[in-house]
Amino acid sequence: MMKKKSAGIIKSVITLGIFITMLSTTAFAAWWGTPGYEWARERRITSLANNSALNNKVSHENFYSILINYLRYKNVTPKDNIKQNLGQLNTYNKAIDGIIENINSYISRTSLTPNDYRVVSTYIDHISRILNENANLLPRDDLKSVDLYMSIAKYKAATLIDDDAYRAYVIANIGPVKYKELIAYNIKPYYGDISRREFLVLMFSLLSEQSVSEDEILKQFSESGVLVGYNDDLMLSKNLTYAEMFTFLRRFEVFEFNPSPEESAENEESTDVVEVD
Repeated sequence: MMKKKSAGIIKSVITLGIFITMLSTTAFAAWWGTPGYEWARERRITSLANNSALNNKVSHENFYSILINYLRYKNVTPKDNIKQNLGQLNTYNKAIDGIIENINSYISRTSLTPNDYRVVSTYIDHISRILNENANLLPRDDLKSVDLYMSIAKYKAATLIDDDAYRAYVIANIGPVKYKELIAYNIKPYYGDISRREFLVLMFSLLSEQSVSEDEILKQFSESGVLVGYNDDLMLSKNLTYAEMFTFLRRFEVFEFNPSPEESAENEESTDVVEVD
């Protein structure tokens, strides 16, 4: 019993030591901005020219760009069952989400016939045209997110065409598609502002093989030190800024997303109260 308790204490000391080392080179306030930004710049995760925008909320376009660069940096393999909260869904966004699900029923297939492709491509073009003709019904960022999703969904559908010659012809005529990796990672477009909580849950889903609830995800982040300064749920519901995004990404470097069975058992044992005679 004493050995189990000692192992838990040692693990806690090591974890604390890592964060003290990381934080010791700068004031705590500075840790939330410049160090994370500089870390991301060194790894080409962000193309932001300077740190003047760190306190601004992350735009959708920059969010997708930073996210894809980070996933490449971490060599993350696309997978199913991504846990993603899309933000506030108003009446129009709910309707759009239904349309997206319909499109997903095509692009989630293993292959499409040329006729299947023409059907879904025409549907995507039709929906895009309707949305842009009624742009006053949606916030500008929401409209841009849906337009982006429609373009990468059309590209994804093209890659599934089972006729080699026709597939090559279609892809060549589609041209460059921004952030087309989002579809491969099963990431949907966000509506409205992206919250810190939404970002943390999405990243855990992308980087971990664990299948746990949102509350358990935040609990693991909190207990490990990733959320130092942001343990209050009210703060996690606020907009994600560049400072938070870069800080969380840097802190993920010392977070174990996929603990071994031995580590998981040790963590559970270390929470037990052990009486020693």
